[in-house]
Amino acid sequence: MDTPLSKMDQLKNSGKNAKEKISNMASSAGDGIMSLLKNSNTTPPPKLTELEINKQKMESQVIFFIFLLIGILLFVGLVFVSKTFRVYTTLHKLEIYQSNEINQQSIFTIFKTGDKKLKNFYVASAYRPYVCYYHKYDYCSLEVFEQVLCAGPRMIELEIFNDSFSVDVEPVVSTGTHDGEWKLAMNSLPLTDVLKSIAKTVFNNKYMNELYEDPFIIYLNLKVNRNLKCLEKISKYIYQILGQYLLGIEYSYNSNKTNSKFSDITLSKIKSKIVILANSGFEGTPLEEIVNYSTASDYTLKNNPEQYRILYLKNSDIVEKEEDIEEYSNTTYYKVEAENLKNYNKCGFTILSPNSEEYSGFLDGISPRNPEPQTALETGCQFIMMNYQMIDTNMSNYTYIFKDSSFVEKSLELIGGDCNKKFSSIKTQQLEHTDREVVYTYVTPPESIKNDN
Repeated sequence: MDTPLSKMDQLKNSGKNAKEKISNMASSAGDGIMSLLKNSNTTPPPKLTELEINKQKMESQVIFFIFLLIGILLFVGLVFVSKTFRVYTTLHKLEIYQSNEINQQSIFTIFKTGDKKLKNFYVASAYRPYVCYYHKYDYCSLEVFEQVLCAGPRMIELEIFNDSFSVDVEPVVSTGTHDGEWKLAMNSLPLTDVLKSIAKTVFNNKYMNELYEDPFIIYLNLKVNRNLKCLEKISKYIYQILGQYLLGIEYSYNSNKTNSKFSDITLSKIKSKIVILANSGFEGTPLEEIVNYSTASDYTLKNNPEQYRILYLKNSDIVEKEEDIEEYSNTTYYKVEAENLKNYNKCGFTILSPNSEEYSGFLDGISPRNPEPQTALETGCQFIMMNYQMIDTNMSNYTYIFKDSSFVEKSLELIGGDCNKKFSSIKTQQLEHTDREVVYTYVTPPESIKNDN
C-alpha cells in the first residue's frame, strides 16, 4: 500500500539525519574529552612523586569515564525522547503490514448482497492507534495514526480530553485517565487534525486499496467530564469534517424510531459510512444526534429502552465459569461469565480492550500488551482491539485472522438466538454501582442475580 502522506519519506529521512547528527555530536564530544585528558596527562607537573603521578592519572581516568557515561546517557536520552526518532522507528516497524501475505478484500466483494448484520462479524480493531508505542510518556503522531489506518483496522478508539480548563476549551486526542483528566502522553493531537486524517484516508482507494468501501467505526472514549462546551465542539467538528459519511438521523442515539434498531443494522446500510460509538457522558448534548450506539446502560436509554447497549470490557473481565465470578464479586472487580457473554453477543455488541486491569501507578501500564484473542473470539466479541504498533506473536495471529478481510463472519453457533430477551441493569439509591458491576448485572440473566441475592 502507498503511504498516506507525501511527507512520510521526508519524516523518515529526518529521523535518520537526527540519529546521525546526535551520534556524531556524541562521538565528537567523546573525542574532545579524550584529547583533553591525554594532553593534560602527557606532561606531569614536576616534583611529584610516582605515587602522586599515579593518583593523578587515576583521577583523570575516573573523570573521563564519568564524562563518557554522561555522554552516553545524554545520547540515549536524546535519541529515544526525540519525537522525530520515535515516529521514524514506529513507521519503520509498521512497514511489515505492507507484506504481500496480507491481501485484504472488501467485505462487499466477499458477500455481494450486503444483507448480513454487523453484529455477526468480527471487525479488525485498533487500540490507541495514534501513539508511537508506549501508552505513557510517549508521543502521539498523525503519521503513525495514518499508517496504522492503512494496516486495515476498520474500528478504532479515540480517547478525547479537554485541552485545558479555560472557557476556550478544545477537544484533543491523547492517552490518560478519566479521573482528574490526566493526559499521560508527551503531547496531544487536536481532534480536528485526527478527523481530517480519517476523512482523507479510510475511504481513499489510493491508501486502502479494496477496503475503501468498507464501513469505518469510531469509538469515542469521552474523558471530558461532561464539559458541555467541549462536547458541543466534538459534535460540531465531527459533523463538519465527517458529515458526508455519517449515518442518517434515524440511526441517531436520540432517535425513537422502532424500525431503526442499530443492533440489527446490515452491512449494506453502512457501506462507505462512518459509525460513531461512544461511552456515556454525552447525553443531553448535540452529540446525541451524531452518536449511533453507546455503552450507556438501559436506565439512560430514554428513547430506546429495549436497545442492547455496547459492552466495553477489559480482557481480564471474562471468566470461564460462573463460580469464578465469586472471587471477584466485590466493590472493585466484576467479571462476566463466558457463556453469558456469548449469548449476549448474539444480540448486542462488545468492545474488548487489550488492557487487563486499571493502571494507577506512575510506572504501571507503560508498555502495551496484546492478549491472546482466542477467548474473545469464542465468546463472539465483535471488536477485539489490539495494539498494532506492538508486533508480537499474538498480533501476528490476529493479523492472520484478518488477512483476507477486515470483517470476518462469526461461526453459526455464535449467530442468532432469542434477541427479544431483555437485559436490565440494577440501579438503586442505596448502593452506588461501579461500571464493572453494571456490566455484570446487565449481561447476567436476571433470574441468576435474584438467586444470588
